[in-house]
Amino acid sequence: MVRGGWGTVPPRGVPGPGGAWQDSNAYVVSAAGLFMATVLALEVHEFVALGQPSPVQPRDPGVFLLMIPFLLCFGLPVAVVGTAAVVLPVAVLAAWLGRRFTGHEAWWWVPPASAGLVAVPAAAVAVWKEPGLALGTWLVGTSGVAVAALLARQAVLRREARRPGLSLRTVLLYGTLLVAVVFALGGAASRTGLLDVYSPPRMTRGPLTGTWSDGGGGTLRLSPDGTAEAVAIRHEPPEGAAGGERCGGTGTWRFVPDDDPWRQAVAVAIPDCALPEWSVGGTADALRLHHVCGDPDSPDVHTLARVR
Repeated sequence: MVRGGWGTVPPRGVPGPGGAWQDSNAYVVSAAGLFMATVLALEVHEFVALGQPSPVQPRDPGVFLLMIPFLLCFGLPVAVVGTAAVVLPVAVLAAWLGRRFTGHEAWWWVPPASAGLVAVPAAAVAVWKEPGLALGTWLVGTSGVAVAALLARQAVLRREARRPGLSLRTVLLYGTLLVAVVFALGGAASRTGLLDVYSPPRMTRGPLTGTWSDGGGGTLRLSPDGTAEAVAIRHEPPEGAAGGERCGGTGTWRFVPDDDPWRQAVAVAIPDCALPEWSVGGTADALRLHHVCGDPDSPDVHTLARVR
């Protein structure tokens, strides 16, 4: 006997949600669901990033909406591969766990199965990067994979129950509506102050004096009399110039104020050091100096932290 809804038990002889491997519609709606979940995660990240200290002014989240059509070019192929490599195995594992421990499969086995498989790449991120990033990867990955696996599961169960199946158009339509709702809510929250939007602290010359370090052996000392002393500081020498990526010496510095806190800067002039203006960032309690170089779409950021 077949019961409708999420608790459907497939009739004897029917492969159940593990049959997503043989169901092309389940594969398609799962890939579409994974893609839309990724778009939603990126959209939420855009709004969260508004409140995080950054060396460059964050772009308006509205720009992200314009990028969605371009995401289709590489996002959908990645979603198709991800469906085959992760989502459908999760659907099969969840069905097996349900039959193994409760005698029948059920939808609530999908989240723990997703969490277990996504924990593997998250652990790799923890080893090679940092635990905080690994936790975020695990939470976001688990959510996206679980949603896609549930869509695949529902598509198979609808087919087995001979009910109208989920369609690609339905998944994309509701996913797009959800993206629009999140954008509207996030935009309203940022404009009304409910969502913090980061801005560099307004600065004067005094707090900038002292010693700054890049954490890699390079230091920059800014004295109250306008003298600047650099030791092994990273710089951008002209192409073909003698010397390495680090330089040192004595020169001068000055603070460049501006009504726009993003345009406040520290100008340092040291012979043989190709140093652009350093922008002021961080927070009032943890000041940072930044200068950005390289490709604007993937910049290389040099950061100095105040040490004393």
